[in-house]
Amino acid sequence: TCRIFSSTAGSGEHPTDLSFTDVETSSISFTWDAPTDRVTNYRVLYTSPVEGERELYPAPRGSETSAVIPGLRPNTEYTIQVIPIQGRTPLPTLVGKQATRGPTG
Repeated sequence: TCRIFSSTAGSGEHPTDLSFTDVETSSISFTWDAPTDRVTNYRVLYTSPVEGERELYPAPRGSETSAVIPGLRPNTEYTIQVIPIQGRTPLPTLVGKQATRGPTG
């Protein structure tokens, strides 16, 4: 199940179109469209009810528009936040929810 929540409306200052491209039992790959404003880097936070909030390291650079979060629990829903950083200033966040796949067999 994939649910995407848009960020605060703005004039090109936030990323858009969060898409989950590959969902496995222990990882989620995703892409987004970069904001039109120049971005230094991104923070990617991911939260589950069991593990709480964690941050993806290394963080995606400003020129990147995709990421993979490894080491996740199977069959668990995660809230994923993509936060663009301009210098030291965070811009509006893109948020989505995606569950990992359950084990097969």
